[in-house]
Formats: sequence, structure tokens, C-alpha cells
Amino acid sequence: MPRPGTFGRQLRSLLWKASVADEVDAELAFHVEMRTREYIARGLDPELARAKAVSRFGDLQRVNATCRRIGEGRDRDMRRAEWLHELAQDARYALRQLARMPGFTAVATLTLAIGIGATTAIFSIVHAVVLRPLPFPEPNRLVRLYSSRRGTDGSTSAANFLAWRERSRSFTQLVPVEYRNFTLITGDRPPEQVTGERISADFFPALRVPMILGRPFSKDEDQPGHDNVVILSERFWRNRFNGDSGVIGRPVRLNAVEHVVIGVVSPSVDVMTADASVWLPIAFTAEERADSRKGYLDVFGRLAPGVSLAQAQSEMSAIAKRLETELEDNRENGVRLVSLTEVYVGAYRSRLLLLLGAVAFVMLIACVNVANLLLARGAARGKEISIRAALGAGRGRVLRQLFTESLVLASVGGTIGLALAFLGVRALKAMAPSAVPRLDEAGLDWVTVAFALGATVVSSVVFGIVPALRTARPDLQGALREGGRGSSVAARDRVRQVLVAAEVALSLVLL
Repeated sequence: MPRPGTFGRQLRSLLWKASVADEVDAELAFHVEMRTREYIARGLDPELARAKAVSRFGDLQRVNATCRRIGEGRDRDMRRAEWLHELAQDARYALRQLARMPGFTAVATLTLAIGIGATTAIFSIVHAVVLRPLPFPEPNRLVRLYSSRRGTDGSTSAANFLAWRERSRSFTQLVPVEYRNFTLITGDRPPEQVTGERISADFFPALRVPMILGRPFSKDEDQPGHDNVVILSERFWRNRFNGDSGVIGRPVRLNAVEHVVIGVVSPSVDVMTADASVWLPIAFTAEERADSRKGYLDVFGRLAPGVSLAQAQSEMSAIAKRLETELEDNRENGVRLVSLTEVYVGAYRSRLLLLLGAVAFVMLIACVNVANLLLARGAARGKEISIRAALGAGRGRVLRQLFTESLVLASVGGTIGLALAFLGVRALKAMAPSAVPRLDEAGLDWVTVAFALGATVVSSVVFGIVPALRTARPDLQGALREGGRGSSVAARDRVRQVLVAAEVALSLVLL
């Protein structure tokens, strides 16, 4: 049954609390009445006295609206201040409660820290590799084109690429890439072996990658005899040339041929070419243009506006069908288009998402474990909660206190979990294969920290809701009569048995 004292006090509060509108109306009516009486005492007619009193206030409706707005703002500020004061009070009480039971606090926070830390560490990897878009404008419009023969994807010959670029209408740009190693000599430094690429002049414009210094290749430089120019990667520029902005125009020797540095490209291109240090124009020779047998080019394209991947695939398949008879050794040589995101992330997407799901189960198990601990602790606090209820604390107030304790516990666990996540990310990056794209970008950035905060709040709700609901509904007479001996109640609590069964079930699924 509801407690008469508490119910009566809440009812009186609801019935006797005057609204801001009523307060303002009463206050203005009082002032008008007092002014009216003053004018009557001076000898004015009552009706004239009231009219003059009202006129002294000016626009009474506007004054009324202004006063109501001020009053409502005052009430909001008071409610907010009261809520914050109670929250701070609850938090201090929660800290004192946790300090009184160091064993319970250590076990609960460590359990939560492992769950939150593991989940945050894996999320950091998933966010960097899978969820974060490629660092190019409209990355969903970028595709990779494979020469496909009898179900096997491979590189493309120069003759096939040139035919694709000439006949296709589904792309704003089609660009080739050839990977090569070069021997670099600069100044009096010893020769150095570097990885590079030969590319067409529209490669960087197709990706919409900006230059840090200088410019990209021109069309004229993408021709034999005019191709003695080179673009450096940002990483190579800083390591080899110490980030010298005067590198533009400087001569370097690549494979014993002198080239001139014309630009330094943004590091965003490293997603596609993590090891490339230099780029040269591809400048096809006449022999390369005619060769349809030697497949050595990787081909990328940017879809034209309004063209879908399926439409581009249909067009390229038709072009490849015609090229089977036009080019030598091109029989059964088709084309397969794959989005660039799928090329670099697809192999790892399912594995990383599965790993994230696995650690999410670890976090759920941790939450169930802590919920069981809180239930046992709540049974021991039965007398305390019953006394608070008997003294007039409503169930909502007790629930808020218990949820605050859960949030404080989760915050401590989340803080330790962030430290574990930092160490976990470093360990995962050290153990993971070097081929995992963008793995070096994983870390505790603001997105990962926000995820950890969200995980902390969610975990506090998950492990705190059942114990809070159970503890905040005490049996007053039984708890007070037993003198606080809550162990007998805990022994009969089937909720804890259900939580144990759930924990075992989650563990089996995880295994």
C-alpha cells in the first residue's frame, strides 16, 4: 500500500503549488487593487480610479506575459539547481558507499574495466579500418576495374585500358597505375631503393587529392620524351628532404635518369599506395599501347554523376565482349568492377565486425556479473532502503540514488577501461598483419572516447536496472522485523539465478 505520509505530502504539493500564471495574475491584480484604493482615497470615482490604476501599468497583457516568462525561467532554474544538488549529493553518497566496501568495488570496477576496455579497443580498430570513409571526396564513386578471365581477377594490359577509357561513358576518369622500384640519387647522398608508381596525368584529379606543394602532372608531361618529372609523397619528402619547401624544381636521378621534382602530394593518397614514395608519368610508348597480352596495370575509375556501379558494370561488360574479337589474346577476357571501399576493406570487414560482436558479448557478461554483485549487495542493504522509505523517500528518489551509484561505479570502470583500451590498441596494432589497411590510424580519438562514454552509460543501465528495481521495492514490515538480515531474502531470489543462467548462456555463445 502507498505510505500515507509520502502520498499525502506529494498530493499537497501538487494541489497547493500555484502555477506561474496564477501567481502573476494574483500579483498584478493586487497591485492594481492597491493603486485603485490609493486613487479612491484621493477622491476619485471608483471606476475612474481603477481605469487610471490600470493605465499606470501600460500594456497590462504585455507586462503579464513578461512576468510569466520571468517566473517560468525562475522555476526552471530552481528545478535545475535542485536536481544538480541532489545529483551531487547522490554521487558523494555513492562514493562513500563504494569506499566502505573495497573488495566489492575492486571486483566490480575491474570486471567493467575489462569489458569496456576490450570493447573500446576493438571498436577503435573497426572504426579506423571499416567504418571511417576513405579520405577522398565522394569515395563511394571510386571503383577498381579488374580484367577477369575464367573467374580470376587480374591486372590489365595497356591496350585494354586505352580501349576502356576511349569507349566508356560511365566514368569521369579512368586511370592506370603501374608499380615499380626505382634507384634514387639526390645530391651527394648514397643511392636509395624506393617504391614508386607510374600513373596517368589525371590520377590525382580523379582521386581529388590535393598537392601540399607544387602541382600534379600535365597532359603534355604524360607523353614519351616529356616525362622527366616526379611527384614525392609527403612522408618521403619529410624524411628524405626534411620537409624543405624549396624542393620544387630540384633535380633527382631515378634509375640513372634525371627528373625534376614538381610537387608533393597529400598523405591522404597513402590509403591506396602505402609504400609509394614517388610518382612518375606513365607516358605509354607505341609498343605498350599496342600490347594486349601483358597485364601489368591496376585500373581505377570515378563514376560519372548519376551512374550506378551496376550500370557501369553493364557497359564495361559489353565493351569487353566486343574487345574479345578486336584485340589479340583477349578471348574470355571480361571486366569486373568493385567499389574502392570493398577493395581495401572488404577482406577484413566481416572478421572485424565478428570480433567486435565477440567483445560485446564479453561486455554483456561483465554487466550480468556486476548485476549479480549489486543484487547481493542490495539484499544486504534491505534495512537501509526500508528505513529511507519509511522516513518518506519515494520509490523514484530511491531509484535515482541507486542508478547514480551504478553510474559512479561504471564511470570508475570506464576510466580504467580507457587506459586498458589504450594499451589494447597498441598491442593489437603490433600483432595485426601489416596488410590491414589504415590500421595505423586506430587510436583513442574523440569518436572512440565518445564510444567508451556511451558504453559506460549503457553498461550502468544494463547492470543497474534490475538490482535498482528490486532494491527500491522493499518489504518494509519484513525488513524492519528481521532487523536487516537480508540474506534469507537473497537466498530466495530467483532473479539472481536467472542472471547466472544468462551469464552461462552468453559464455557458451561466445565460446
